[in-house]
Amino acid sequence: MLGRSKKNQRDFEHETLNESLVVVSLLEVMENVLFMNNEEGDDLIVSFAIECSDPGDVKSLILLRTPQFEFILQDHERGVTVSHDDEPEVEDNLLRRICMAPQVVTIESTYNRYELDVSRVHQEQLSEACAILHKMNFDNRFTFEAG
Repeated sequence: MLGRSKKNQRDFEHETLNESLVVVSLLEVMENVLFMNNEEGDDLIVSFAIECSDPGDVKSLILLRTPQFEFILQDHERGVTVSHDDEPEVEDNLLRRICMAPQVVTIESTYNRYELDVSRVHQEQLSEACAILHKMNFDNRFTFEAG
């Protein structure tokens, strides 16, 4: 490398290695969504069916809000609950941020962050989910980004 000392070259290689590890880590954490289910009624629901290692098996990540019954909850308990089949014991996990990009959905909750590959999901399902998320966020309890 021209113009770089050996120390600078080592620093550059170390930074490049760290950046590569971050990319690999994100790829390992990303979960593949096979399809979605969206519901509007007494409950507002956006759910993701996530591919499992066993063929034909799925696990669920569910965003749920029931506005008509929230008046009985304390203020800090109100909002969209996040549940994941891998974490059945987690309670009071509320949605803090969701970013709906064309191929990836990022969900940040009280206790976790989820990266979902939604490239196989029909655009119509993603559009429906966005509409329901807007309804869920009537009181701005979470940050919603759609892109």
